[in-house]
Amino acid sequence: MPELSTFEDFAQISDGDIQRTMRHVEQNTLVVALKACSGQTRDKILRNMSGKVRGFITDEMENISSTATEIEEAQRAVVDAFDPA
Repeated sequence: MPELSTFEDFAQISDGDIQRTMRHVEQNTLVVALKACSGQTRDKILRNMSGKVRGFITDEMENISSTATEIEEAQRAVVDAFDPA
C-alpha cells in the first residue's frame, strides 16, 4: 500500500489512488494546492480529472493568489485525504 508524506508524492502513485483521493478534496483546496507544486505532480493529478474540472482548476490557478501558508495547508489537506483502496 503506498504512503504519502508530501504532496509531491502524488506524482508516484497510481491513477486509481489519485482518482479516489480527489473525490474527498474540495476543488478550491486543490486549486491552491496545485498552485505551487512541480509540473510533474500537477500534470499527473490533472490527467485524472474530467476535461471540465481540469479546465476550471487550470483557470482558477491562474487567477488566484495564495500565501505560502495557504498553499502548505491546502497541500496537507490533500495528502490527509489520500485514500488508498
